[in-house]
Amino acid sequence: MREMVLAICFSRVIFGNERAFKDAIRAIKSSGIDIELVLRDEPWTDNMVDFFGDTGVQIHRWRSVDLPLKGWIKDFVIEFLPRALTSNYTLYNFVRKTQRRNVPLTILISDASILLGYGLLFRLCNVRVIYRCGSSLPNHNPLWRWIIVPLLKKSVSKYVVDSNFMRQKLSSDGVPIERIIVVRPTVPYR
Repeated sequence: MREMVLAICFSRVIFGNERAFKDAIRAIKSSGIDIELVLRDEPWTDNMVDFFGDTGVQIHRWRSVDLPLKGWIKDFVIEFLPRALTSNYTLYNFVRKTQRRNVPLTILISDASILLGYGLLFRLCNVRVIYRCGSSLPNHNPLWRWIIVPLLKKSVSKYVVDSNFMRQKLSSDGVPIERIIVVRPTVPYR
């Protein structure tokens, strides 16, 4: 039975973690696993489409879910909730379509904030989630400490990190060491 990986990358700009995510996509594709990529459906993310274009994977563009920062009550009701519902419905349809074909689905995420919009759906659909973790777990405010980090710990099956230092850092944050995989970064393409 062939496995399917859905990689979700809602980054706006390209940094080191996105380059590592691209390497992960290439490695998954070269191992013979079907992989599809989801990017933001916004006009200014064409640079991300260009960046991932040479991986040879099918690219989908979905409306992303971002928590509003200013005027948040009005924006939460007017923008966040409709986007969250639409985006979760799109992902739910993708998961159901894949499960109907009896294809095991794994979700590969590049950023912990993706769990803000999709974490409950991941838990409800019982899909395997792999987090390409570039830094320690974010706990800079109560929302992250009390909601996102516990959701990360419960939802994520495997954490992929760059070094033993990051492995120890995640372990000190309460992630079981057997769920952390160290993958050394590749040499930059220059």
